[in-house]
Amino acid sequence: SLSILLRLNNSYPDFEADKIFFYIAENNYALANYSAAVSNYKKINLTNNELSRLTLYGLGYAYFNLKDFENAGFYFDDFVKKYPNDKNIVEVKLRLADSYYGDKDFTSSSKIYNNILRSINRSKNADYVLYQYSQALYKAGKSNQAIKEFKNLQKRFPRSKYADKSLYVIGWISFQKNNYEQAINDYNITLKKYPSTSLAPIIYYSIGDSYFNLGNYESAILSYQKVMVDYPRSKSVFDAVNGIQYCYVAQNKIDKAVSFVKEFVKQSRNGSLGNQPWTPVVIPLQLVVIGTVAIAALPAEPTTIVGKRLKSLLMGILHNKGVENVIISPYSNGYSGYVTTPEEYAVQRYEGGHTVFGQWTLGGYQTKFKMLATELMKNRAERSIDDSIQPELFTEEELNKRSYMLRKL
Repeated sequence: SLSILLRLNNSYPDFEADKIFFYIAENNYALANYSAAVSNYKKINLTNNELSRLTLYGLGYAYFNLKDFENAGFYFDDFVKKYPNDKNIVEVKLRLADSYYGDKDFTSSSKIYNNILRSINRSKNADYVLYQYSQALYKAGKSNQAIKEFKNLQKRFPRSKYADKSLYVIGWISFQKNNYEQAINDYNITLKKYPSTSLAPIIYYSIGDSYFNLGNYESAILSYQKVMVDYPRSKSVFDAVNGIQYCYVAQNKIDKAVSFVKEFVKQSRNGSLGNQPWTPVVIPLQLVVIGTVAIAALPAEPTTIVGKRLKSLLMGILHNKGVENVIISPYSNGYSGYVTTPEEYAVQRYEGGHTVFGQWTLGGYQTKFKMLATELMKNRAERSIDDSIQPELFTEEELNKRSYMLRKL
């Protein structure tokens, strides 16, 4: 299409010139040749009412994709003034606000975002607009108002892809205000509400930084280690390594800092930080009945109350099979940290802090053990248990590579 249009323009330069330039520009835009698109849009006579609207629209987007936000804002603003009733007016206003935001004019962008919010309410882009509005307020120096709007976003759109980000930024604002204890609390709220958030590595790193600034170096090291062990492929790993190094230096443990960094470099080179995950993704559960005794094996450390709840669950099912006692067998067939009740997890003491799969870990175990017990009550031929998913297996070489690193940590 572009080739034909260019030949047509060269052969018949006076034939429908504005339209030819417009479609050349549109084709270049579609091919992501944004500079060429701008060049051809600008050849169009904007007094041509038929093409003026589309040309302003195209110029705004072409400059926006070039990250030339000043010019993008100019053309989007011109569009808004000339075509206030256009069907795309809300979208263009949003891009205008984004252009001001990209150009670091946060006051102007926040005003437009706020104006859009009043008109779209709960449309498909409302969560994005509210997130951008909150960010613009924060960057305009209105942090208290920003926090209010971030919380509003989380309340109105708890499943939005911006919900966890909004809570994280609240923690970041507290951190920037040197209110480190509040920042830690804010970050933990984010992890509690969104345990699967992709922001987890940077959140744990940020918690480490908060503890570091409080002078609580041991807690800082634990948070930094969480990043290294659970998220070894994240971008935050190297920041976490630096954080641990700084903690040792702050405690005047220079030799330990040097040896730690050397060991990390060694482990990075020999590949022990990659390959298999440091926290298991699939964990093995086992339920055995021997006479009147049932043994429930799990690869974790359950608290006393967790043990009681699991025993009560299993006895309620297996007593019909003649079971008189249930033994909970921890540390079996693997290891995956602690298992706490939701109430214990909320307190976040040692055991709760090392319940690596979050608040509902016990619920997961209860669900699976109930399934196993139910199947165990059936005749062998009638049982249906999917054992196709198996835990990752480590080679002896991989284990040897990691063992020294874990001791050093």
